[in-house]
Amino acid sequence: MAAACQDKTIALLDVDTRAEHFLRGHNDQVLALAYSPKGSLLASASWSGELLVWDLSTESMTKLKGHSSQIRALAISPDGRLLASGGADKTVRLWRLSDHRLLKSLPGHEAMVRALRFSPDGKLLASGSDDKTVRLWQVSSGAQQRVLTGHEAGVYALAFSPDGGSIGSGGTDKIIRIWSLDDRSPPRRLAGHSATISALDYTPNGRTLVTADWASSVHVWDAASGAQRRRLNGHTAGIYSLALGPTGALVATGSWDNTVRLWDLRVTTEARGTAGHTGGVYGLAFDATGATLVSGGLDKTIAIWDVATGARKRVLTGHRNSIGGIDISPSGRLLATASGDDTIGLWDLSTGEQERLLIGHRSEVTDLQFGPAGKQLVSGSYDKTVRLWDTASGNQLRRFQGHEGTVWGVSFSADGKRVASSGDDKTVKLWNTTAASLEAVATLTGHGESITSVAFDPTHPQRLASGCDDHQVRLWDLAKGENRVLGTHAGRVYWLAFSPDGRQLGAPDSSGTARLWDLESGRYRTLIGHRGEVNYLRFSPDGKLVATGGDDGTVRVWRADTGQPHWRAPVLLHSPPELLTHRGWTRFDDTKPEPESAWRSALVGQARRASQSQDGATVCLSGHDGTLQLWDRGRDAMVHRWPKLDRAEVLALGHSCASLVDGQLRLHARGGETKLLSDQVSAFSLSGELLVASASREIASFDAQGSKVATHPASVGVTALDLNGTRLVLGYANGNIEGITLGAEPSAPLPFQDLPASPVVRMLAGPMDTLIVGHASGALGLWSLADGARLYSTRLHGPVVHLLLSGHQLIAATELGSYHAFDLSAFHLDHCELLDRAWRTIPVVWEDARPVLRGRPSNHRCAAR
Repeated sequence: MAAACQDKTIALLDVDTRAEHFLRGHNDQVLALAYSPKGSLLASASWSGELLVWDLSTESMTKLKGHSSQIRALAISPDGRLLASGGADKTVRLWRLSDHRLLKSLPGHEAMVRALRFSPDGKLLASGSDDKTVRLWQVSSGAQQRVLTGHEAGVYALAFSPDGGSIGSGGTDKIIRIWSLDDRSPPRRLAGHSATISALDYTPNGRTLVTADWASSVHVWDAASGAQRRRLNGHTAGIYSLALGPTGALVATGSWDNTVRLWDLRVTTEARGTAGHTGGVYGLAFDATGATLVSGGLDKTIAIWDVATGARKRVLTGHRNSIGGIDISPSGRLLATASGDDTIGLWDLSTGEQERLLIGHRSEVTDLQFGPAGKQLVSGSYDKTVRLWDTASGNQLRRFQGHEGTVWGVSFSADGKRVASSGDDKTVKLWNTTAASLEAVATLTGHGESITSVAFDPTHPQRLASGCDDHQVRLWDLAKGENRVLGTHAGRVYWLAFSPDGRQLGAPDSSGTARLWDLESGRYRTLIGHRGEVNYLRFSPDGKLVATGGDDGTVRVWRADTGQPHWRAPVLLHSPPELLTHRGWTRFDDTKPEPESAWRSALVGQARRASQSQDGATVCLSGHDGTLQLWDRGRDAMVHRWPKLDRAEVLALGHSCASLVDGQLRLHARGGETKLLSDQVSAFSLSGELLVASASREIASFDAQGSKVATHPASVGVTALDLNGTRLVLGYANGNIEGITLGAEPSAPLPFQDLPASPVVRMLAGPMDTLIVGHASGALGLWSLADGARLYSTRLHGPVVHLLLSGHQLIAATELGSYHAFDLSAFHLDHCELLDRAWRTIPVVWEDARPVLRGRPSNHRCAAR
């Protein structure tokens, strides 16, 4: 099974063993894949328009040139001779795979091509598009044979029945249509999805139709009757792809929750839910005081955060699909949410109650904003319209039409007289909110791709900014009719926000960073920390803080003046156990508080990340200024300072510091000497006095002087490791864990159960042959090293970067300051002690149909103790 990944890779997954292998070669997100019938070739396409054909026996690739922009659909003919591709340039192209020659370009669609399928006999090719049509093409001649109309929005999914007599289609209007190819009768309609239908396929016997949508559900239908048999739940974010196995028993789905799931249609499964954002964050808003921050995203939930502490105060639910935009009224009373379920929610922010649901858009709502007075709300949608609403009554005041594609961004001018909108048609349009005319008063052009965001300067009604898939941010002077490129980002610009004083412009992008532009000087400050694309950004009302949300599921808060994280946890000390966060120091024992000292002040004021040696004497500090500092805790003095080690990960050894920057692992001695240990390191940790590192395809151990003392073979992709005696445990970027007993004969890997599909960040040997694992998603779990069973799990906010066992207490903390302390004393009790505790606290006896507490049974073997 192959999976297209956002990180520009293609994952090849062995269905039986779960082994993974990655193909690397694309320069942008991989959007589409197609296997040849025999499985020897794989075609892949990316956002940038790159089309590659891979020979899987040699992993060599050939680039096919022709498309000018993102490719959304691929299909290989049943005989394996032809490849079809389609995308944003509105064309379908046919390629011969034997020599990679372009045979035909099929024009006709009026918008992006989203889906392609060959008929079972290979004579027809079907294409689906944002122009709401399904088109059938004769493969031999390239002639358009038929146009199927009836969808009310874009067509995202297609599948021929195995006998070739009909074709199923689905898309943004949420209705599956089954078209007969033998006659021109109206299509049969199957209703039941609550969001865009992203994928569909028939089982080989033609009896079952399987469909998936952006609301995270898989539907299983009886193809003959149209009755829905089952609904498979488990994904926590929208599903974007689906593939059936050759027998039709297994179906694979890929989702924005960063997982690929394999379902057996012969059995029924139930999934366990988790709390917090489990998918990308696509909306943020500060309240009027700046004390509260609201976020929403792909998991359909709305989280309300305390800005000062970083604590999540409340979670609101109600939308049936992802949340694509959030705003809070100027008074701070109303919260508005834009959703993929085609609605806008209006909530009382103080109570969390939904006051009203605004219904009118005919497809996903992408963005919204309150007017300056809070009496009006503007929204944009996949349905190509911009709508103006009265917030008091919920009535729709105006519907502006003119965009030729999805409307991605909307913004009110400072005086409320105009609205700007941007979209897939590469234009920014201006609309008058008070005039009788519903026509656009101006159309601004200049960008070369979809314009994903638009924002009016809150201090100047004649200044506008736009962000685009072409990586550019432009500033528009509406009075002069001029525009200029403010800068070009390293990725697609997804959102724009002016600071309240209009002096800065925030812009997050697909490269995983956000920029804060100084509009007077043209310089920018980069916010670095997200582990995925950054989708959204907001300034606090006083302009001192910036919030960002990303595909990594985190909400992060930064200081606008320095770009440094506001929510943070740079160090967890072990002697005594103390965690430093933006809230200050948190102690986990009852010992006397540490007196103020220079090294503690350095941690508070300068540390981005820090570590304390096992004997407690040395503290190594990686500073926001790009320096590495070694502190002698007993002398309360900085012993040495090394420059030019920006964003170093650090570990403190007895009398030295280890740093990891861009794969280079160095050992820094107290006297100032530095030794390069390896330049291909992906993870490192301490094991007693040894420094252990994953370098390329080996695990290397170094002594305190930096000499390599042992090596062990390993796979690539290690993100965390723990060496405890002869047991080596490796964690990987895909969330998998591998246990190895050094010196023993190779054996079958231990299958760890219920692992999150998120990179492993930290691991620590636990009590009674257990393993504690923290993931980038915030998932934290305890696994048995005897049988791989998961014994306990919870979820924190942000990557788990700190783990500490202090006595019988486990302390875990994330880089955003979210933490939890767990009592593991039960693991240190003997059998009878554990049973005695259970008897005292758990009702295990039924009396009168009710569970009641009873002491230890008198006839039990532990009763005599």
